Amino acid sequence: MWGNFLAGTTALFGDPVSIAIFIFGVVGGMLFGAIPGVSMLTLAAILLPFSAGLEPAQGVMLFAVIYCRRRSPRSIITAAMKNGVAE
Repeated sequence: MWGNFLAGTTALFGDPVSIAIFIFGVVGGMLFGAIPGVSMLTLAAILLPFSAGLEPAQGVMLFAVIYCRRRSPRSIITAAMKNGVAE
């Protein structure tokens, strides 16, 4: 099991393009998650034509990262406002 996990991780992050896609997905997910009224579905619809030219593993990784990052900015902003940091 760990061998397959390490092989997949090496295949995805061994390529500089995959690392750039990962970082772009994280930043895009955070930005679109922080904008009120804009959902992850909007970001996925915008990125869908660009993901057609990617390798299948890279496209799945892009949409998985966007999906996983969708909730973080709201919780960070809420916590900052609740604790008085964003005054």
